[in-house]
Amino acid sequence: MLFGVTSFLLQAQGVSQQYLNYIERYKGMAIDQMLRYKIPASITLAQGLLESGAGTSTLARKANNHFGIKCGRAWKGPYVLQDDDERNEKFRKYRSVEESYEDHSRFLQQARYSSLFDLSPKDYKGWSRGLKRGGCATNPRYASLLIDLIERYDLDQYDKYKSSKLHFDYSSIDRQLNSESLPSHLVYRNNENYYIIARAGDTFDLLAEETGVSARDIRKFNELPKGYRIQAGDVLYLERKRKKAAKKYKVVTQMGDQGNSCDGMRTLREWFEADLLGDIQKVYCWTNRPVWPQGIPWPSQKPEVPKELNWDLWVGTAEYVDYIDNLVPFNWRGWWRFGTGALGDMGCHIIGPPFKLLQLGYPTEVSCSTTNVYSGIFEEAYYPESCPVASSIRYKFKKKDGSDLNLYWMDGGIMPERFEEIDPDADMTCTMGDLDMMDVEGATVFVGTKGMASCGWGGSDPRFWPKGQKANKKPLFDKDVNIPHKYKRIEGGTNGHYWAWIDSCIAGYDKADVESPFEGYAGPLTETVLMGNLILRSYNIREQVKHNDSIYGEREGFIYPGRNKTFQWDGANMRITNFEQANQFIKRKYRDGWEDLKL
Repeated sequence: MLFGVTSFLLQAQGVSQQYLNYIERYKGMAIDQMLRYKIPASITLAQGLLESGAGTSTLARKANNHFGIKCGRAWKGPYVLQDDDERNEKFRKYRSVEESYEDHSRFLQQARYSSLFDLSPKDYKGWSRGLKRGGCATNPRYASLLIDLIERYDLDQYDKYKSSKLHFDYSSIDRQLNSESLPSHLVYRNNENYYIIARAGDTFDLLAEETGVSARDIRKFNELPKGYRIQAGDVLYLERKRKKAAKKYKVVTQMGDQGNSCDGMRTLREWFEADLLGDIQKVYCWTNRPVWPQGIPWPSQKPEVPKELNWDLWVGTAEYVDYIDNLVPFNWRGWWRFGTGALGDMGCHIIGPPFKLLQLGYPTEVSCSTTNVYSGIFEEAYYPESCPVASSIRYKFKKKDGSDLNLYWMDGGIMPERFEEIDPDADMTCTMGDLDMMDVEGATVFVGTKGMASCGWGGSDPRFWPKGQKANKKPLFDKDVNIPHKYKRIEGGTNGHYWAWIDSCIAGYDKADVESPFEGYAGPLTETVLMGNLILRSYNIREQVKHNDSIYGEREGFIYPGRNKTFQWDGANMRITNFEQANQFIKRKYRDGWEDLKL
């Protein structure tokens, strides 16, 4: 869209009346397009003036093309040849100027310009710079040329119109353009993450041309392999989906893992920095979850929806299913359609302390074992909708010094082998984790070269076992360990977690002092915790095969290719690199009608 720029530079000062005539002739059309597409009329007029030389360019006269739009692979209509960046380039040809204005508005619906529609319609300077950034032109002065035209001819006055006196019937133009070009995809936004919904026939190359995002980057942003064929309904992100919103919008964020604000987290940090434990060699995390049904089939009964429950709204973005009893308000945790099982429920509270205190970052690999449920003799039940009854997961991390660290997660009654330091008669979870036997939720144990430290969920009540301590000895609590307090405790402890967030909101983004911000901590922790669920869900991937049995002859059965493997994890690109089928669980398709949900 450079055609006419040179003409403008040479002639602008001597054609002011010609420019005024153009504005008078087409201002109504620009206002009409603004009301239809939310593009400032000043921008449309300035681009028309600049690209067409106020309607005098060859393209404008011979092809009614006032915006220098080239054909591209999506255009199926007539064209003219014109030298531009290369010889004999194809430019779109229109039946009328109205078609050119309409196609220009559609052209700007491409993903590369989507951020412009977040701007105020009166911000013509922001629009001008955004058009340049989006690749609308290569001329480094393109934005300033548009701004100069708008200010010289007072074009922003037309941005204030709320109605148009032009009552043009666009139906014939719509039909013509729809027959001559592939319609652009609607661009959706969740926070600042832009995405499109794929249609039948889409390819990476076609989407790259339309969106301005390379085919390689579209695959990368969506964790898709090189040979993947786009399917209708695929949600395709146009940028790396990341925790950027807080920084961009200057908002204070805080994950609801209130244990991060307890005194115990500061005590543990002081112990680690004083080298009380020596080198941390492994970490154990376990929980009493699930405390709801798991490992069960989806009920076949279809009870009536309670009158006080809006079921469609409750289902939200998930795939629609009929209402079942005993799902709301608590047991949804045990179904993959709605929840994330024991790991998703308590992982942030129990894995959080080592993740934060040891600055672990993303894991490099993960492996697991989990329960099988049988419905008959040698007949394994298949309940892929439900989270497992119990599981054990091993994460491998790289520590800051480059050495490996294994972190073991256990749930559903599975626990580590009993530590020799624990009295044989003692309850291991109460002794090492939560102290209250009536409220036992889990424990975290750090095993170091000089001893062990443990705590309850969220880092509460830390205690220390010196290496070689006998089982009849009690652990040392903070008051017994001679290490001074370096870090200020948060007023109110776990309850103060919420007040600290409110105080930081009042103080402002740049002065925020919170323990679990999305940036740098809560976001990567959530990805890490839920990455464990990829291997749990992959455990139920099955393929039907035929095999010859020495006794029964040829039989049909199932193999489970996702079991008994170690998954390699690329945290930066959020994908399993050695078992492609696991990556289907990284993101879900939003239900029809919910794709544009903004949180």
